[in-house]
Amino acid sequence: MRKQPQTLVIGGTQAASGKSLLTLALANVLTNWKMTVTIVSCNYQTVTWRTIQKHHCYEWQSDIRTANELNNFWAALQGVQTDYLLIDLDSTGPKHDNYTWLLNECWLPLAQQIILTYSTETDVSTLLYQDLGALQFSMEYTLTNPKIYTVLNRYPAPVAVRSAMSASELLPFHRQFQTRHAEFAALDLEPLGMLADARQHPEKVLADAAQILTKLVA
Repeated sequence: MRKQPQTLVIGGTQAASGKSLLTLALANVLTNWKMTVTIVSCNYQTVTWRTIQKHHCYEWQSDIRTANELNNFWAALQGVQTDYLLIDLDSTGPKHDNYTWLLNECWLPLAQQIILTYSTETDVSTLLYQDLGALQFSMEYTLTNPKIYTVLNRYPAPVAVRSAMSASELLPFHRQFQTRHAEFAALDLEPLGMLADARQHPEKVLADAAQILTKLVA
């Protein structure tokens, strides 16, 4: 029997939140741990696949513009042989129908874990509320219950709406959020930590990614 990959969706609707940076950092750490990693970058019209194994990288693309192409993509997804499947979800896709289809038919049936990423300088409460609402609806539709995490990126937001949230504020923020929004009580939500500003401290990004993965596999 084919071993099922550990599937992790990196999402969230904030543009420029650091999803791709986090995905690449996690992939780098996993390959250092001698794991095979496949990254799927999805913009809702085209998906790019990259499988990284023993310092070799294989890349190909699939179109997902039509229902037939979406179904072919889903079938191809079943045949991926990899230790980790990292789904880098574009936050600004042009077709909401494609987003909903991918979430309901591809990602949630496979995902054991979901990471929602946000900048420390955004209105995290509002964005998290919106993203959890959409996820909860799709989870009820698909009868799935993946673990949901948050990661905050210290890289400056394109448009800052608040002073940067500090690491010491992360846990109190989540407690207050979950107390204030009892409608999400059934969701398994947990903060994972923060990712260093890649512009100011690039050397810390991989260290932060390693800490995040250590929590994920604990």
